Amino acid sequence: MLSSKWVIGISIVSALLVALAGNAREEEVDLQELYDLCSRFPLNSRCEGLEIPIPLDERIGTDASCSISPLDWASSDRCKLRFDEAGLTVFYEEGDEIEFLGDRRGTRELNIPFDRMLAFDLKFWDSRSDAASIFIGGKLYAQLNEDEFEGFEREFDPTENANERTRFGSDDFAETEILFSQISDAENQFYVLAIASTEELGTFLRSYIEPHLRSPLDDDLNAVETSEEIEPNPTNGLSPVVLTEEPEIDRVELIDRLLDDKECVRCNLQGVDLSGANLDEANLEGVNLQGANLSNADLEECYLVGANLDGAILSGADLSSARLMLASFEGASLDEIDLDAASLQYANLSDANLTNAQMSGTNLEWANLSGAILENADLSDVTTVRSFVPFWGIQRYRIFTSLENANFSGANLSNATLEDARANGVDFSGANLSGANLDDISLIDANLSGANLSGAEIDDDTDLTYTNLCGATMPDNTVSEVGCP
Repeated sequence: MLSSKWVIGISIVSALLVALAGNAREEEVDLQELYDLCSRFPLNSRCEGLEIPIPLDERIGTDASCSISPLDWASSDRCKLRFDEAGLTVFYEEGDEIEFLGDRRGTRELNIPFDRMLAFDLKFWDSRSDAASIFIGGKLYAQLNEDEFEGFEREFDPTENANERTRFGSDDFAETEILFSQISDAENQFYVLAIASTEELGTFLRSYIEPHLRSPLDDDLNAVETSEEIEPNPTNGLSPVVLTEEPEIDRVELIDRLLDDKECVRCNLQGVDLSGANLDEANLEGVNLQGANLSNADLEECYLVGANLDGAILSGADLSSARLMLASFEGASLDEIDLDAASLQYANLSDANLTNAQMSGTNLEWANLSGAILENADLSDVTTVRSFVPFWGIQRYRIFTSLENANFSGANLSNATLEDARANGVDFSGANLSGANLDDISLIDANLSGANLSGAEIDDDTDLTYTNLCGATMPDNTVSEVGCP
């Protein structure tokens, strides 16, 4: 039988344990209340000095689906967009689920000022079903011309806390891409924000951003005030890449690290031999591959924004769906290359050899292809399997090739296929288009002065009657009214 002292001792210990447990529960309740308070009211005095994660539901903005290249947002594509006179703010989920937030995740705030936006692209997608959809599953999304779209159900109001995610999967949707630069602690300077939403939000984003868009062709692009000094890339005047002194690293070690990690941002790989290398989805922003041998290399979905590939050999390489904005391929060997659905806005391909190149669905807006050789190149539309926002799964997309405002002056496009291409505002002056397939091409405001169109196939004929040539300068320097309203 226990003595009274033992009984008293046990009672005291039990009371202490109960008290401690009660205090722990009380602290847990207090912490829960603090999380709830600061996630909703981060400027409250009790929250001063605390970094409390804020769930996306507590952010003010428009719900959408987003992804950022080359960042990897694990397990979520949810985001919110906020619009103001300075630019665009994106809130996106990151990190693990937090118990005190009801198993929700915290969010990060990304501010993109207008003077950091360099390129804008908008596509409308029409949801369709075909034989493959029935027997294999999934959807076919066909890109629409704006004049083909029959209208919107409503106008987008940026003052509303609207949900622009609900229609994806069964209806049409808009795909918006914004190329922007960001000075931060991260290695990358350029990013691509992709937004999937209703057509109304896509149209609003265009009217909201395009009037403020800072073109990479602007002479004063590098004069933007930043916290760090920016110097133009000496190999590509269009690309304001931050130059860094790379420490002396053994070249073999550098290549081994690249092949293992598939990342080498702004590395100096000039003249290396990477023929046949597997570099799909690699992050190679701003890399110097001048004169390198990349023949037959796998660079599918590679991130090469602002890279220097002048004089490089890429014969037979796969760069389908690659990000190549602001990159330079001057004088490069690109024969037999696969550039299907690649993004080449503002890229420099002057004097490059693109004989027999696959360029279906490629975006070449504002690109420089003066003097380039594109004999037998395929620049028609393409139906391809791709994953737009990674968390939606893979679907099929019919994409048109966009050449709008590109420079093809003096280029050789003999026997090339440009069927269904969008070539509004293109400079074809002095270009060789003999034997080219120009069926259903749009040439509004294009410059065809001095171009060779002998034997060109236009709407199954050599007559330009049914081609939209409104405002185009013809080979004899007359201005066409064909296709004008």
